[in-house]
Amino acid sequence: MNDKVLAVDIGTSSIKAGIIDKKGIPLSCRKIFYKDIGGDIHNWKTDYWINSLEKILKDLPLLEKAEAVVFSGSAPSVIPIDKNGNYIEESLLWLDNKKIDIEDKKSFFLPKIAWFKENRKDIYSNISCFMPLSGFFPYLLTGELKEPLPNKEFTPYIWTEDSIKKLGIECTVFPQFVTTGDLVGYVSEKGSRKFYLKKGIPLFAGANDYLMALLGTGTLFEGAVCDRAGTSEGINYCSKKNMEFNNLRVLPHIAEGLYNISGILDSSGKTFDWFRKISGQEERSYAALIKKISKVIHNNDHLYFFPNLKRDSVWRFSGGAFVGLEIKHGIPETGAAVLKSIGFSVREVIRTMESYSLDVQDIRLSGGQAKNSLWNQIKADMTGKKLLAPEVKESELIGCACAAFKGLGLYSSLTQASQEMVRIKDVYKPNEKAFSVFSKFFEEYSEISNKFESFANSF
Repeated sequence: MNDKVLAVDIGTSSIKAGIIDKKGIPLSCRKIFYKDIGGDIHNWKTDYWINSLEKILKDLPLLEKAEAVVFSGSAPSVIPIDKNGNYIEESLLWLDNKKIDIEDKKSFFLPKIAWFKENRKDIYSNISCFMPLSGFFPYLLTGELKEPLPNKEFTPYIWTEDSIKKLGIECTVFPQFVTTGDLVGYVSEKGSRKFYLKKGIPLFAGANDYLMALLGTGTLFEGAVCDRAGTSEGINYCSKKNMEFNNLRVLPHIAEGLYNISGILDSSGKTFDWFRKISGQEERSYAALIKKISKVIHNNDHLYFFPNLKRDSVWRFSGGAFVGLEIKHGIPETGAAVLKSIGFSVREVIRTMESYSLDVQDIRLSGGQAKNSLWNQIKADMTGKKLLAPEVKESELIGCACAAFKGLGLYSSLTQASQEMVRIKDVYKPNEKAFSVFSKFFEEYSEISNKFESFANSF
């Protein structure tokens, strides 16, 4: 029937897989955190990905029903392949510091590959290919060295022939591009045995995870906004115009003719995980902890958390500080300060967008944070914006399914697939009274933050 596909998202902290039908309904779904199998993002090994995929597919219900496969993955992560076709244990993660400045300022991948060439000279001579993560698992399953390309406008942000040559690297060590939704290859006998899939089913090209999230939330028209929140977070605005901003990132959209304007918070979920760890709350569920924090989050106790004292274009947790901390403050109050820092950072991105006449109305939610209804309501109250939660919060999986069904011919385009498969389930409207309270907190927070930034910049 070709009406069920396997969608897999290789994320920063976890891997997700689901069997999705043509209406966008997950028939089965599983998620595995790398830390549960010994994975450590600060000391990463490629086998963590491999072992996670094996584990998640081995026990995924209805896997035998899948008639096609699509992967998405975090970027710009890169896996070197040696001349025997084997992967190297040392992968280059998007969040590590393994990169160097190069002449080409557009490519996100070449700075990492240049680092590898410079710092791993003993291994580099034996490398036959550098595979971005979204193309790595398709290679393992099919044996085809091909890298998904959302559309031709993305080429310079991955690599071009000229930019490769300027680094003194042979073009032969880079995979062939294949457009999202097009055929990569077929699951090989080796891939079938290792990952429990039917031999011979087609594998279609996916894309980077955030692009799949745009598809999976229906963020495909002028003015549509998506808040994709997990380990990191991005506020993504869909525009017909290609514009330049000092403090917002502009890239082509996965839908041709559109552009994605984004504000990046690379540590939002990671920051809250840090708080859970240092406060001894790791055994408490997210829902229970946020419920406890919510009881004090509207209090005006002048306690704030700043993830950094010197901001740049990307919000990150580095060199942070609590301000106004007193002996009376406990876990609920410090947790509230951390949540405010995340919510206020989202509001700051929105304010920046609106200063450029980008009209932000409704915001579509995606990712792990979107699953908590209480946090969604608090975020709506903090930002003053209506939040829309799709039926399936793991929108990367729906985006992957869109690519798979387009490849199978059930839909004529990625846009048509998204329109048929994405449905909004829950709407969170800001409470006017709560928004007014948070607005006062936000102005105080911004004022203190600006003073710290001025102080930090003086050194």
